Amino acid sequence: MKLIALLILGVLFVAACEEGGAGNGGALSIPAVPNDIRRTEYSSVQNAVMLAMIDNGLGSITPVCASTNDMSAFPDTTWRDGLRFAAPDTAGLLLSRHDLVKDDREPGYTDYMSDQFTRCKYLVKANGDVF
Repeated sequence: MKLIALLILGVLFVAACEEGGAGNGGALSIPAVPNDIRRTEYSSVQNAVMLAMIDNGLGSITPVCASTNDMSAFPDTTWRDGLRFAAPDTAGLLLSRHDLVKDDREPGYTDYMSDQFTRCKYLVKANGDVF
């Protein structure tokens, strides 16, 4: 049963890379992404999620069930670190434009990914595993 689930996830991952688009939240079609680029991008996203979790002292995160290539909305736009804050601070554990200090009421952010949009779309498990 686990093997079947892994095969299905693999097919979904490949499909997300072939149907998605760069920029505009996947609205533009692009050719299929070559395997070496796909592996490199996946590794970058996985490393960025782990670094964001470590930076913010998290052992688990909210799983992502709808794939996306927008790293300003991945993996979690609602996380608040238990703090209350006001603008310009923003909620979320984000790989692009993440507000590192939630309660300082100061503008500023960090990017765990160099680009806001990836070529492939991703999901993430509660333990931070990206697929």
